This record gives sequence, C-alpha cells and structure tokens, in this order.
Amino acid sequence: MNLVSQLKAERRVQKLRTANRLDAEDLRRVEDELAAMGPAAIGPMLRCLSHGEARKPALRILERLVGNETLDTYVEALSSPNPVIASGVTQVLAKSRSFDATRLIALLTAPRPAKPTLEAILREHAPRLPARGFVQIFPKLEKDGQAVVFRLLEKTDNVSVLPDLVRLLEHEDWWVRTNAARLLGRHAQPPVIQALTGRLQDPHKNVRYEAVCALHALKATDAVPALVACLRDADYRVQAAAIDTLIEVADASAVRHLLEILTDESEYARRGAVEVLNEVATPEAIQDLLRSLRDQDWWVRVRAADALGALGGDKVVDAVIGLLGDSDDLIRRHAVEILNAVPSRRAAEALVTALDDPDWWVRERSIDALAKAGDPCAVEPLLRLLDSDPGTLSLCARALGALGDGRAVKPLIELVESEREEVRHEAVDALRNLIASGLPEAERGLVQAALSRMHRPATPSPRPSAPAPAAAAGHQRMWDGEARQPTACFGVAIPPRAESPHPTRPAAASTPSSPQPAGPRAATLPGPALFTDFANLGPGTALLGRYHVKKKIGKGGFGAVYLVEDVIIHDDVILKILNPQLSSDANALERFIRELKLTRRITHKNVIRLHDFMDLGGTHAVSMEYFPSRDLGQALAEDGPLEVRRALRIMVQVCAGLTAAHAEGVVHRDLKPANILVGLQDDAKIVDFGLASCLQMAESRLTKSGLLIGTPEYMAPEQISGDSVDGRADIYALGIVMYELLSGVKPFVADSPVKVLFLHLEGDIPPLRDAAPGISESVEQLVVTAMRRDVEARPASVEQLQQRIVEELEALGASG
Repeated sequence: MNLVSQLKAERRVQKLRTANRLDAEDLRRVEDELAAMGPAAIGPMLRCLSHGEARKPALRILERLVGNETLDTYVEALSSPNPVIASGVTQVLAKSRSFDATRLIALLTAPRPAKPTLEAILREHAPRLPARGFVQIFPKLEKDGQAVVFRLLEKTDNVSVLPDLVRLLEHEDWWVRTNAARLLGRHAQPPVIQALTGRLQDPHKNVRYEAVCALHALKATDAVPALVACLRDADYRVQAAAIDTLIEVADASAVRHLLEILTDESEYARRGAVEVLNEVATPEAIQDLLRSLRDQDWWVRVRAADALGALGGDKVVDAVIGLLGDSDDLIRRHAVEILNAVPSRRAAEALVTALDDPDWWVRERSIDALAKAGDPCAVEPLLRLLDSDPGTLSLCARALGALGDGRAVKPLIELVESEREEVRHEAVDALRNLIASGLPEAERGLVQAALSRMHRPATPSPRPSAPAPAAAAGHQRMWDGEARQPTACFGVAIPPRAESPHPTRPAAASTPSSPQPAGPRAATLPGPALFTDFANLGPGTALLGRYHVKKKIGKGGFGAVYLVEDVIIHDDVILKILNPQLSSDANALERFIRELKLTRRITHKNVIRLHDFMDLGGTHAVSMEYFPSRDLGQALAEDGPLEVRRALRIMVQVCAGLTAAHAEGVVHRDLKPANILVGLQDDAKIVDFGLASCLQMAESRLTKSGLLIGTPEYMAPEQISGDSVDGRADIYALGIVMYELLSGVKPFVADSPVKVLFLHLEGDIPPLRDAAPGISESVEQLVVTAMRRDVEARPASVEQLQQRIVEELEALGASG
C-alpha cells in the first residue's frame, strides 16, 4: 500500500472511531471504502475491535473480508493476546459462511488457538461439516480435544460414520465408550442396536448406563432380554434406567423374561421386575403374579397386586376370586384390594361371602368392592350387615347409596338420626345419591322428607364422657388387642403371629424382668409399661418383636420419627410414633385410619409409600418407606436457593406425585419444603401425604384446643377461612414452595402466626424478582399464578401446573 493509500485508510479508520457521530449513510460509505481495500484493511480493522465506537462497524467489515484467501490471517488473530480481538474474530468466523470451515478441524490438534475458541466457531458450522473429518482426527487428539469432537458430532449428520462410532464402543477408555454410546442413541439401525446391547455388560457402570439410555431413545425391542438382565445390575442408575426403558418400550415379550427375575435372589431385581410388569404384563402372566403375592418381600407383594389391578379383565378377576378363600389373611387382603381396583360383577358373590371374613380389613374392603361392582345382589347382605355390625354403618351407607337400590331408602333414613356424626353424613350423602339414581315417586318423597328434616350442627357436639354403644363397638372392633393380633391395618407387612415367632427375633430391649399378666393381650401386645417414653427410644429398642430402632431422626407435630430395621424382611423403614394426645383420641384415630386407607392407595414413585398403622400398646405408629434423602427445608438451610432448572425439575416430580394422589381423592393440605424429600440424584418424594388431612376437623380449621392445623406460611386462604378445600390448596402451597426454592425466603413472614395468616388473606405477594433478581418474568408469573388468592384464578389442576413448569424448562433448554 503506497503512502497516499495509507493516509486515506488512516482517515477512514479515524472516521470509523467516531462512528457514533456519523449518520447512517456516511457510516455505510466509510465501511464500503474500507472493505474495498481488501486484505490490507484487515489489520486496521482488528485494531479497531478494541475501540468502543468502532467495534461494531469493524466487525461488519471483517465479516465482508473473510474468505479462504484471508482465513490464515483470521486464524492467527484467534491467538491474539488481546481477548477483545480474539473474541471479535471468533464472532466473525462463527457467523460467516464465506470460507471452508473444514480447514479449521485440523487445528484441533494444534496447541493454538484454544480448544474452546475453535469449538465455538465449529459448533456454528457443524451441521454443514462432514462428520468424517472429526472421526479421522479423533485418534490424534488429547482428551480435551476428543471431548470437543464428541460435542461437535452431536451437531452433525453422523450417519456416515456409524461404523466408526460402533468401533469406538470397543475403545479401551471407558470415557470414549460412554460418549460413543450416547451418540449412537440417534440411529435405530440393527448393527447399532446390537452393538449397544453388547455394552450392557460393559465393566464400567457409566458405559452401561449410557447404553441403556441409548436403547431407551431407540425403543429397541430387540434388546428387551438384555435390558431385563440389567434389572440385576449392581449400579442403581443402570437398574432404574432399565426399568424406565422397559416400560417405555412396552413390549409384551418382556414378560417371560421378567417372570424369571421374580425368583431372583436379589430383592432389588425382583422389585424392578414387578415395577415393569405393572406396566407391560399380559394376562398370561397372571398366575406368576399371583404366586408373587406370597413373596417374603412386602414390596414385591404390593407391586404384584398393583400389577394385577392394572392388568384387569375377567381372567384377573376369576383368578383373584379364588384367593378370597385363602387361609392366609394377607393373601385375602391383597385379593380384596385387587377387586377394588378391578370392579366386576363376576366377583359379587365371592365378595358377599367375604362380608363374614374373620379379618376386619377384608370385610370392610369387601363392602367398598361391592359398591364399585354395582351388583344389586349385594343390597340385602349389606342391609343385614347394618343390623349385625355397627362398626360398618358408614361404609354400608356409602355402598348402598352407590348401588342406587330403593330397598335401602328406609334403613338409610333411620341412619340419618344416628348419634354418630360420620354415619349421619354418609347416610345423607347416600340418600342424595339414591335420588340422583332415579327412585320411584313414593320413595323419592320419603327421601326428600327425611332430608328436609335433616339437621347438621354447625359445630361438633360436645364429646360424651363415655362412648355410645355403637361407637364403643366400633372402637373395640378396631383396636381391641384381644380381638386381633397387634398388626398394621394395611395388610402389607404384618408382624409375625405369636405362635410363629421369627427365628431371629431379638428380645425387646426394655422388657421388664417382672412377670407379665396372663391373658391373650399380654401374649401378643407389649403393654404400656414396656415403653414409658416413646418419644425417646434408644438404639436397639425392639418394638412388636419386629422393629429394631436404629436412631431417632426427628420429631414433629405427629410425634417422634425413627429409622428402624424390619427384621422380618431385613429392610429399613421409617416409623412415626404418634404423640399421646393424638393416640388417646378415639375419634381422631378413627378418622386417621380411614384417611390412611385412602392414602395407602397412592402408588407413585414420587410419593413415600405408607405401609402399616399399628397399635404399640399405649400409643400408635405409622410405618413407611425409607428413602435416603434430605428434605428441601434442610437443603435450603444448608445450600441456599436452588438453581432455576434444578428447582423446576424437582417441582415437576412433586406435581406428578400430587396428580396421582388427587386422582385418588387425597389432598395433602400441608405441603412445605420439609415434606418434600430429595435424594442424591434429585429424585423427589412427597412425605406425610394425607396425615395432615387425617387430623383436619370435618367442619373446622381449628382443633378443640384452638391450635391451628397446618403450617401458617404455606396455608391456602381457603384453609384459613374454613372454606371447602380441594386440590387447589396444594397448588397454592406449591406456589409458595417454588417461591422459597428460587429465592431462599418465604413470601409471607411476620412476628406471629396470626399475622402470617392475615398476609395470606390480605397481603400482596412480594415480587419474586426482587428476592431473586435472576429469575425470568415468565417463571415469576408461573409462581404468582399458583399463589393466586382466588381459587378459580389458580391452575385448575396440578397436571396443568406441571405442564406450565415443563414449558418453562423447555424454554430454558432443560427439557431433557
């Protein structure tokens, strides 16, 4: 460039440095003149990148000048010690399509430019680059370069290099095999599926996991037998991924392989097999599932029963009917639960016979099953039961209302005058159902007259000093130790019968040396004197000859919480021992057990499973699934607010668990971070489901002692006001939980619980983005919508809220 040209170029560069003072036409003219200089302008433009006003026009000029002839100059600039120049050139090369980007691939083997810089450029060109170039250079790269190649191959059409990727599955480095497996999950070709199936036996767990995930993405039915074998994998992630994959593939051919796993010595393998069978089993597997009802592991029994209930159909019903006459009360309990899940008139006759079953659980659940079956033949037996068993009045009334038969009108009218409030309510509801079912005119008139005379007190009447005979009979039937073994009411993990003690059962740690009173109660149930302080049991304490206390892990409004070992099934469970006030309230216990019966029906991976409700002799306890985890309240206290994607992923799981519960008609009423457990892989489970609603008074939000039920910071306005509560109260609580997870603070705080309640009723929601400035407007709106004071303004269901959360995750690029 001669001196005149240099002077002209310098003047133009000077103008470019005052770009903000030029109008658009003058600036465009200057850019055109500099671009016309060709490669000679590249150096001055690179220097202009460090000048604030000149940077944008310089970038535009550099983009016009880039090409195959000038590429080397740009590549050299990528290694500039000035990061402003390097970043500007990176931006130009990533955007431009005026050069052959394949020339940059070879630079991955060189020490400079830096790998992240090259990756940023190549990522934008990858869809148009040949995958072969990346594969050819792969052996020459160090691990950081290989990582770049794998990430870039994800952006390419890598069908042409499938044989190369398959060969990488045999690479000596497990890390390479892992990444190759992940890439192959996009290509449903027989050689690929065969190669991935072979990696299910890889010595490294990460390779096995990625191979399972790839087969999941490919929905590879050919791999089903090998995937079933993965249920025996020693790594939990591989096992869980195999379960999800088999459920997603949903291939009936898996059943014959799964049935073999049902007899595996590994408890975890058996559990996984039943989990899959619950989704994919065919009627041909019914007999094998029936045999699984006798498995020594309670979890296998429960999931086998769930699988049979999910299968449904006449073959299941016919097979299960035969179990109602089994000598084992556990089998009969499972059978009646399956018949509740698969209502059928085919079972009506057997269920009528079961109304006389010696086990109270079978009798009561048979009533429910008859109501669902809808067979009129059940009406007369239920009417006879009204006279013979006062403890079943409520259940019979509800069933008769569901059957819609006019023969029940007069007996139900009599129950409207019952001294027991629960019976009155059920009788009234049943009569309303009868009217809706289309009664003849005369009987309709009787019902309407009875309903017009009906009086429901606004507040509960004072409790009598002694229970009425009917109530006493019911209480004796449910709790009397002489009438029944000390047992759980859910029929899943029943303590061994007194005449057949477990051979490894240890003696109770605190058994007194003095002789115990004779009689059946002393023989089967530890008396109150055995444990004077259930709130402070020490390690090694034995309960019911079955549970060994390992440690106390907390306490709450319900009482003390212990981690215990169930020595019958050799597994850890959680035991919540109720406080004396609750345990001594017969009415509360009756509500408690009925609510827990409902809650027991919730079978979802995001809800802690309840096992048993038992009489300890002096108090009562609930046992439930043990889930190694910490609660979200603890996580917030220890780690502070959660990252947005993590918080939303956890909330998706919580919504899934709530949806399953609401489908069963169970509302939590006390959702809060402390009731959401999170495991090591951020698996979430809701705990204490239904326990809050067990204690909720039927018509009042306050207990007789004036203590509020629930946690003030998370209570929905309708709970506070005493209005009717449905699943949308849980949605409100979820909104508050999300607010706290994202910001680390609760939206409503005050110096007293009463003031907090008023804030729910009258206060404005503090802007979430003030407390968490990085939150997007759409995420804030999601949280605020869930927290609307007006019930109708909230999402109509937890399912709708879950969908909104998923959409936010997808917008954040986190849908996977």
